[in-house]
Amino acid sequence: LWAVGRQHHLTLRRDKETSEGEEGQDRLEVALGHVFKDRGLVQTALTHASASAGQDYERLECLGDRVLGLILADYFHAHCPDEDEGQLSLRFHAAARQSTLASIAREMDLAAHVTSQPGMDVASNDSVMSDLVESLVAALYLDGGIDPVRAFVHARWPLDAAAPAATEKDAKSRLQE
Repeated sequence: LWAVGRQHHLTLRRDKETSEGEEGQDRLEVALGHVFKDRGLVQTALTHASASAGQDYERLECLGDRVLGLILADYFHAHCPDEDEGQLSLRFHAAARQSTLASIAREMDLAAHVTSQPGMDVASNDSVMSDLVESLVAALYLDGGIDPVRAFVHARWPLDAAAPAATEKDAKSRLQE
């Protein structure tokens, strides 16, 4: 009888954890502006390599980087018609730099949703935080196409076409000079 009661308790606990996990994913979907048909994409997008022998966010991050680049380039091309390629490039790199993405991740409290090895401080690692944003961009793209990604980027990024292009160059441009 005790074993049955204990098993029942474990089942309830699992259901509670699932419920809390679903509630967290629901909050994340609100922040992303998209309800996922394939919630497994979100789980993968938020799984650090340290936590998994299976799928983690790295493949999604690769795709998300390219999708984000397309959305940002398209935005600046459309909203800054009088700027040359150099000015557009400065805007693009400012919007796509690691610190910008990490800031967005922190605003969304993505660290609270990440699965990683115990004790790993995800929230203070700009590289991981920016990778998470890119992996979520890919998850949005794969689940809903380009429109949910565009809406997410337009809602969350500090895109100000009226402001002058930043003169600070990215590391690659400085190295090339």
